Amino acid sequence: MRQADWFFDYISPYAYLQFHQLRALPKDVEVTLRPVLFAGLLNAWGQLGPAEIPAKKAHTFVLYQWRARARGLPFTAPPRHPFNPLTLLRLTLALGSTPAVVGAIFDHLWAQGGDGQDPAALTALAANLGVDALAAASEAAAAASAAAAVGAAAVKPCFAAARLAACAAADVLAGRDI
Repeated sequence: MRQADWFFDYISPYAYLQFHQLRALPKDVEVTLRPVLFAGLLNAWGQLGPAEIPAKKAHTFVLYQWRARARGLPFTAPPRHPFNPLTLLRLTLALGSTPAVVGAIFDHLWAQGGDGQDPAALTALAANLGVDALAAASEAAAAASAAAAVGAAAVKPCFAAARLAACAAADVLAGRDI
């Protein structure tokens, strides 16, 4: 069995599109889903995110819609973007980063256009995932992720591998052009 790590952040519509391509991987590839804070990677490199540059944001949202349509995926952007994905990332960790959880959260955001930051929307999403106490789950995951966190010095050398994994792994392994 081959192993692959897939690094993602819910803030990225590219990650939404990529997630739905993971099922096309060969059956002998086992993928571990690894939520990361994209803003932390950007900050470590002194970069703005694509959604923080107005002209780039407008262009890339057109591109996201085109790519989603080409893949037969629904695409409805959340009401605010960028948004703070920490609660969603922590919820994912609290629920074991399973494909079902990750898929439900991605679909909430990018297929249904759900809010990624509104407390009422997040509480409803968490309840749909079987979590009654969203704040407690988020705090527990925050404590666990803080205990396992690496410093910015360790993040920079890993950025190239994380970028490849988050942006291209499924397409590359499946032999598709990205």
